[in-house]
Amino acid sequence: MTTATKKKTETITTFKIKSTNNLISFLKRFTPISNNLLLEITKDHILAKSYTPDRSVVKYSKIPLSDVLEGTVATDLIKIGIHDISKVCNVFKHFDEGAEIFFDLKTDLIQDEPNGVEMTFRSNNLKINMGCQDLSLFPVYITSDSLKKIIKSVADEKVMEFKFPKEAFIKIKSLCSMDAATDLLKIKIKDGKVFFTGKSFEYELKDVMDANNTPITQELDLSFRNDQFGYIDQETSKFHIGEQKILVKSEDSESLIVLGRTEA
Repeated sequence: MTTATKKKTETITTFKIKSTNNLISFLKRFTPISNNLLLEITKDHILAKSYTPDRSVVKYSKIPLSDVLEGTVATDLIKIGIHDISKVCNVFKHFDEGAEIFFDLKTDLIQDEPNGVEMTFRSNNLKINMGCQDLSLFPVYITSDSLKKIIKSVADEKVMEFKFPKEAFIKIKSLCSMDAATDLLKIKIKDGKVFFTGKSFEYELKDVMDANNTPITQELDLSFRNDQFGYIDQETSKFHIGEQKILVKSEDSESLIVLGRTEA
C-alpha cells in the first residue's frame, strides 16, 4: 500500500520594496469601495479591480511594478487576495524609519495559476507574516477583456465628455458629507453652466471645458448615488457621460471608475 503525497507547488518570490508610500497610496485607492482586494502582479505592473456588491461601481487602477517593487516576476500573473487593506498599510508603521524592507510572497498553484498564500514583510530586525485571502471569497473576477467591454459600453453610448479639476473633488466631496449616502447627487448642465446638486446644496463648477477644450454647449441632467462620488480619486479627470453609465478617467494616474446612473 502506498500513500499519495501532494505535489509541492509552493514557491517564494522575494521583492525589495522601493516605495512604501507608492504601495500604500495605491492600495488606499480601493478602501472607499471595500477593505478587501484582489491584487494582481504582472511582470510589469501592479493592478487591481474592485466593485461594490451590486456592481453599480467598478474601479480599476494600475501602477508600474518598478515604482513599487524591485524584483522579477517569473509568471504572467499572480493573484493575491488581501483580507484587510488597512492592516497591510499599517504594517509599515512597525518598521524603523529608513529601514530596508523586503516582501516575500509565497504562492501556490491553484487551477494551474499562482495564487498568494502568505505575505512576509521583513527588515534586518523585524519580520511580519500575513496570510492571503482565499480567492474563492472573491466571487467575481473581472478579466482584462471584461473591463475593456465595460469601458467600451460607456464609449459607445457617450453623449458628453468634460474635464474635471482636482480642486473641485475636494469641494464637492465635502458638500456631499452633509447628505445621506443614499441621497442623489445630480449633475445638471444648461446654458453652458455645470451644477452639482445634492439634497442640501447646489454648487456651480466654473470654467468647464469639453474634450476639445471649448465651452460646453450641450445640455444634461443626470443623477447617481451620493456615496458613489466618494469612490472617485481626487485627481484631475475627465467625465465621460453615457446614457446608463459615467466613466471617470484620471489624467494623473492609470485609474478609472465606472458609476451606474440612478433615476431621480
